[in-house]
Amino acid sequence: MSSRSSDHTKLRTNAALTKEAEAEVRRAMGRTLKKLGAVEMEIAGLQDRLVVLGQRKRDTKSFIEAHRRLLSPIRQLLPEILQEIFWQCLPVAHNSVLSAKEAPLVLGRVCSQWRRIAYSTPKLWCSLHIAIPPLTYSRAQAIFEAYEAWIARSGILPLSISISDAKQLEVSKDQFRSYFELITLHTRRWRSIYFQVPFSDKLDFLAEIDGDRFPLLEGFHVDRGYFGNLAMVDHLLSRKDGILSAPLLRVLSISRISLGTLDLPVQWSLLTGLNLSYANLQECFELLTLCLNLEMCTLYDVGRSHHSFSNSQSSNKSRPNIVLSKLQTLEIVGELRQDDTSWILLDNLATPALRCFVYRTFEGQDLSPTDLLLSIKVFRLFFQRLNQPLEELQLNLEEVIIIISLYVLRFTLWRLHAPGIYSV
Repeated sequence: MSSRSSDHTKLRTNAALTKEAEAEVRRAMGRTLKKLGAVEMEIAGLQDRLVVLGQRKRDTKSFIEAHRRLLSPIRQLLPEILQEIFWQCLPVAHNSVLSAKEAPLVLGRVCSQWRRIAYSTPKLWCSLHIAIPPLTYSRAQAIFEAYEAWIARSGILPLSISISDAKQLEVSKDQFRSYFELITLHTRRWRSIYFQVPFSDKLDFLAEIDGDRFPLLEGFHVDRGYFGNLAMVDHLLSRKDGILSAPLLRVLSISRISLGTLDLPVQWSLLTGLNLSYANLQECFELLTLCLNLEMCTLYDVGRSHHSFSNSQSSNKSRPNIVLSKLQTLEIVGELRQDDTSWILLDNLATPALRCFVYRTFEGQDLSPTDLLLSIKVFRLFFQRLNQPLEELQLNLEEVIIIISLYVLRFTLWRLHAPGIYSV
């Protein structure tokens, strides 16, 4: 103990060591260095052991996880249940698209079993949006073959197909033809068809098909575009035995038709959905009078009236001219001004069962004080004819006073959409 104290005292001074003391220090350091080496060797051995144990732990966990997946409840699901789950993964707002990131294609990337089940379930492939790529696209042929395979997987079930130009005006007329020939092979299975192409005369293939070739067709939408033989489209749509004479047609969407819409061979009384663009006031009145079973209606830019709203009001009857008792969704795109047809329509329309009302105006419109006050009056009178509160209201009107006036009606809305306002 005294030796340790002596050594400790020497460490705290600068006194020179004697030869005997220096020799003793060197012997002590030698012994300590050996101990340090032994500790370091032991640490290295423990570190190597720790690495081995860490790897063994990872291997054990991997084994457990791999076998735990074997016990996963989803592995116990019958293929029929998986098919229903896959079905619920499909989009509802639009047709399915050719994308490996969306259902149904993404389902086949999980594992071989899911791919086998998905590819052998026809109802997963009954909805398809065809976006025609330009010819310059390097994989254009591969995409066409993928669409062919998609339709083949749908088996014999009804098809909902939409077709458009992926890069507008960059697709040649001839390229449209191959896609039209592809879907025409399955006209008897069409349930819903949507055409949006810039070259209207490419729809001439419809003239070669009689209405009895569309026994399942429920929905037809056509935007004939701005180019090509526009009159040809009007002619093929007006054929008495054409596609619009399909027996089950219930939803119709047409735009830019130069001939009278009433001349189309449609069973108007059977329609439950109507999307009408660029019609005149008289046609709108007559069509809505015929379409008493409508549940959904969209009117887009239905034109100008020769009479102002104020003048037309003076000749109105005490009750609306048109009653659409089943209409649940009404969307109007127009302008808030006295000569706009939508005002006169709203003033003559009763929709007691309406649930959703959408009114959109064109961008950049400035309201005069007179138009603003009249618009408030039109909306108020229209809503007062409802039997029950709206569930959803969408407006893009910037004038806050209009929205405030709608609150005066004390409607219990589930959803309100307006500039800067959103409520659920």
